[in-house]
Amino acid sequence: MCILILRLPGGLNAGLARVSHLDFYPTVCDLLKLEAPEWLQGNSLLPLMLGEVDSVRDAVFSEVTFHAAFELKRSVRTQD
Repeated sequence: MCILILRLPGGLNAGLARVSHLDFYPTVCDLLKLEAPEWLQGNSLLPLMLGEVDSVRDAVFSEVTFHAAFELKRSVRTQD
C-alpha cells in the first residue's frame, strides 16, 4: 500500500481511493496544464481530488521484492 499526501492551494478534497504511483505523473501534468505523454499508463487524480469521480481505477496491483527474499509477494486490491 502506498500513501500519497498532496497539498495544493484551493482546498482539494481528501479521500481514501485506490491509487497507484503511476498516477502521480499524469496528475502533475494535469495540474500544470501540460499534455501528458500518450505512453503513460497512469490516470490523473485531479478529477478524484476535485470530487468529480469516486475512483480512477478498479484495482491496484503491488509487488514486494527484497534482496535475498525467500518469497516474492504480490497483491491485487479492489473495492471488494
